[in-house]
Amino acid sequence: MTNPSNVLAKDGDKPRLPGKWRFGIFLGVLIVTEVIVIFKTLTIPESYRAAARLMLVAREGNKDLDFSQLICSRTILDKAAEDLDLATVWGQRYFHGEHIIETEVLEILRHRLSISSVDKTSEIQIECYSDDPVEAAQIANAVASTFRDFSIENEKRIGGRNAETAHLPSVEFVEQARPPTRPCKPNMMFNIFLGLIFGAIAGAVAILLSPVPWWWRLFKIFYPEKIGGPNKDNLPQAKGDSPHPRIISKY
Repeated sequence: MTNPSNVLAKDGDKPRLPGKWRFGIFLGVLIVTEVIVIFKTLTIPESYRAAARLMLVAREGNKDLDFSQLICSRTILDKAAEDLDLATVWGQRYFHGEHIIETEVLEILRHRLSISSVDKTSEIQIECYSDDPVEAAQIANAVASTFRDFSIENEKRIGGRNAETAHLPSVEFVEQARPPTRPCKPNMMFNIFLGLIFGAIAGAVAILLSPVPWWWRLFKIFYPEKIGGPNKDNLPQAKGDSPHPRIISKY
């Protein structure tokens, strides 16, 4: 019978798996974690990002105006959604052909837009996220165009004296959005890298937990012949014990 000292290393009374078994556990956990990460990444819907840039020609009193709030206002977004007929398009795509109401279109559109200023410039960037790259570019350009037209109309209308829009800047296109060629989400390479890190950590934790009893019990289940203990035939016989089980000692 195999001596257990050749199979398991001992640390006091606690069993410890040998180096090749610990490496196998580490590698197995790492591979399983990476497979799960890749599978989850492949099941995430792709999202594309398109961005249009506008230059704002400043006017007196418009420095404190929140342009992101104005661009995402109902006045701007309703016009952009109407030009692209998003109620019909999204109704067919997401609501089984039903025509959705304007408030639902507005809510979806606001969640897909991101307005930011470009550092150290007077430019703003209108970003749109969509599962369709062409649609992402169309929406970004439509919102940017609607905001530019709104600024021009406001300038013509009674000298721009409206209390809410009197200090609107002059808006010019810097760059129109183009359909992206690659999705921005999910990032496969980044997720694989994260999977390697988490898999390595999980594998290290599994190795640290290898002396606990449940590992020992599993090892007993799958390899009972390797931990049966030393050969009893080689053990010294105690006084009064017979080497033959059928012969009862008289002493």
